[in-house]
Amino acid sequence: IEGSTVSEFPIIYYIASKMYGWFGFHDYYIRWLNYVIFFSAFLAVYFTSRIFIRDSFLAMIPSLLMMMSCVLVYYGSNYLPDAPALSFALIGFYFISKYHIESQNSDFYVGTFFVVLASLLKISSALIFISFIAFSIYQRIVLKNDSFNYKKILTLFLGLFILAGWVFYVKYYNQKGQYFGNL
Repeated sequence: IEGSTVSEFPIIYYIASKMYGWFGFHDYYIRWLNYVIFFSAFLAVYFTSRIFIRDSFLAMIPSLLMMMSCVLVYYGSNYLPDAPALSFALIGFYFISKYHIESQNSDFYVGTFFVVLASLLKISSALIFISFIAFSIYQRIVLKNDSFNYKKILTLFLGLFILAGWVFYVKYYNQKGQYFGNL
């Protein structure tokens, strides 16, 4: 009715709008913001590879393979939330992998933040978040790993609560505007 709907979490658009307010409107602010996020994902893939592959040259191969995807590179600096969501998921995966190796609490919380942010941007990116929740519960309950304490499990469920809250808000907002499509 009012001509407005909502689907993805608008944090990138909000940051770009603040940049428009500070520096004046230009198209390249949101493109550069998306590209910086996208490039950070390449670094995260490289550093994740370095965790498992000790050779620096061989660890570059997964990032280089990602760079060969024309579609991925094209949308990396575009407006759609798919590339930033994938990027945040890959960054989160790096911190989760680093936590699994080094057991630093900060890596756990930063990784959780990034996978929740990826899920908020694009709900299909929640697959890594759901996998991380299942892995953490498995580590705690089945393997009795004390590094996955209940505080961390609670943090994961808080992220899940935030994600569910956003999805229900989107559904409510769109129904209020009488939009019943699939976003």
